[in-house]
Amino acid sequence: MISGRSRLLLAIVSVTALFAVLVPDSALAQDDDMMALFERGKEAFYRGEYDEALQTFQSLLAENPSNETAFYFWEQAGHKIFLDMLIREGEFEKVARRFIEKARVGRKAKEEDSARIAELTDMLVSGDHRQRREALLELQSNHGEYAVESLYRELNNDDIEARVNVIAALFRMGEEATLPLVQVLESEDPLVQRNTAIILGKIKDSRAVAALKKLYDDGSTDSTVGDAAEHALNVILGQDMGGLDAASQLYSAMAEAYLKGDAKATKPLLPSRVIWQWRNGELIKLPVLPGLRNLELAEDACYDALECDSGNIQALNLLTAVYAMQLAEMAAMGEGEDFGVDEDALMFAKESIAKADAILALSGADRLQDGLAFALENNLNLAAVEILKVMEKTHTLTDGALSLAFSSGDKLVGYAAASAAVSCDLVTSNVVGILARALGETSVRQVLVIDENPETLNALVTGLNSKGFFAVGAANGIDGLLRAKNFPPKDLVIASATLSDMTLDKIVFEIQSGMTSETPVVVLAADRGMDQVQELWDGKVAGFLTYSEVQSGAYAPVVQEFSGEMNSARQKAIELSISAAKSLSMLNGLMLNSIVEDLIQALDKPDEVRINVLGALVKVGDRTALEPVARVFMDSSVATEVRVAAAKALGAIFAAGQAAPDGELLSSLQEALAGDEPALRLAAAGAIGKASNLLDTEDLVQMLVANRIQ
Repeated sequence: MISGRSRLLLAIVSVTALFAVLVPDSALAQDDDMMALFERGKEAFYRGEYDEALQTFQSLLAENPSNETAFYFWEQAGHKIFLDMLIREGEFEKVARRFIEKARVGRKAKEEDSARIAELTDMLVSGDHRQRREALLELQSNHGEYAVESLYRELNNDDIEARVNVIAALFRMGEEATLPLVQVLESEDPLVQRNTAIILGKIKDSRAVAALKKLYDDGSTDSTVGDAAEHALNVILGQDMGGLDAASQLYSAMAEAYLKGDAKATKPLLPSRVIWQWRNGELIKLPVLPGLRNLELAEDACYDALECDSGNIQALNLLTAVYAMQLAEMAAMGEGEDFGVDEDALMFAKESIAKADAILALSGADRLQDGLAFALENNLNLAAVEILKVMEKTHTLTDGALSLAFSSGDKLVGYAAASAAVSCDLVTSNVVGILARALGETSVRQVLVIDENPETLNALVTGLNSKGFFAVGAANGIDGLLRAKNFPPKDLVIASATLSDMTLDKIVFEIQSGMTSETPVVVLAADRGMDQVQELWDGKVAGFLTYSEVQSGAYAPVVQEFSGEMNSARQKAIELSISAAKSLSMLNGLMLNSIVEDLIQALDKPDEVRINVLGALVKVGDRTALEPVARVFMDSSVATEVRVAAAKALGAIFAAGQAAPDGELLSSLQEALAGDEPALRLAAAGAIGKASNLLDTEDLVQMLVANRIQ
């Protein structure tokens, strides 16, 4: 006798066999040259002339075909070649993955049309064979995951044939339907749970494993639900589920994969504008910003893990990093005016993250330190910065956390840690030195080097730093693009032509878009292959650099030539200088003695920096600062607040008894004393008063008489 579940699976197979895979017509007009290149590469590949084929496909990518054009190649010109290229691995795999990535992005955007989806669902459930076929194809091609919201409601339809039609439709949608279906497993209807589990087993998406294991572990009054979950897990895993981890651990692993951007979890070729949740017995969708989607999914997975096991420490640490990364992403995005983001998604993001810092604070010092360690171990440096900010606000910074931050080697993490150390009374000479370096943040050309050869990478980064640049390195393309797109802005990117994880065109064209569009790119290549690289990229990048030039140390002129004027987008860097100046102004004079020169050099920075630097110089009272501080005070074009701060710093120098004001400075102080600005008048009087022991008594009496109150 065949069980109910077996009959249902047989029905799925029989229904799906009725539908052939149709390729939609494309009305795209293709560039003849690109088409010719593609055909030439394809023919060379199948003739076994692999070097020629690879060079041809690289040339095509260097022409920057649009996503729609890449999709045209995929659908009309034979997607089999891309699969064959994937099998060959190496450079061919990279090129194929790049084409596939662009092709999937180039698909028609899925439409959230509830009325049309409802019509198509009715056709699928109750229409004739032709109508069901048309409805299935339109739901799949035009609506994708949005159709799940309507279709899942038919999974308990009394009509078995209707259920089978819906199951077939959801199965045909493939991985695009996984995340909403995972939420549907939360339904309290055993028939819906069972059918959903069966569909997920057929789709074979590993993102469903944790939820299916939870369903299996929870048990059900209907034994077929547990059977369906077990069968689905066996199919997805390709083996018996007997040794599978607990659901809580599986959810933690999923959260970590989302947080780290693991492609198996994030599915970059399946872009989406929503996240799905099960609330009050309903499947609902929430708008989400692209940069936050994986973090929202990671957050949900963390809470799922904790729901299964409240003692899951890994999930708690992950949740700390997730919230911190969300704060970092929102900070990097600003208000979103220049990003063209969806307003509903932006509002939802702001609302969902509004309490993130409070939740982090709730974690306590130990959990924050564990979260900091996890963030640093996984190169989530922006998350580490946000955790340190919370530690500063809540005075929970520990020596251990400070040590972790300083050993990271990331300057932004170091600056955040130094600022927190001042607030939490953990100041050391190292802290003071780091804050002093932050004062000059706005005046250094910044270079990003992307190269997986550690010898070359270290040589460039170390060498450029010694030549007055601020250079940072990335050992792969993924990390390089993240660093390029995140603060601080770079004046130049040096990228290797041969990265194992990413094609050069991906690096170049990503950097040449969005907020980094003005950042020049210099391509680094071996001498032997430079001719080919220049042939492909001449006119598309700023310049070229050979490995032999790096080894000989002859690269500085090349970098100097192409870094040009410093990038104008410096607001974030200025904010760092202001923050550092504020922190330094809180320290005592003994701590500041070693960085007087740094403080003096920062007197040409924006006013908010200067005011705080002058506040720090008040505590030092060092003679070497007299002339530069006097210049600030005597400049009548300077804001009154800055001149007041300068007068106070002058007073501190005079009070130390090391120097008296010369005639020009004394005249300027007297002029301020006779002026109409009360704050400046008082500050000037205070400075003169502190120099009274250094002045002739006659000069002092004349000033008293001149300023007599009538």
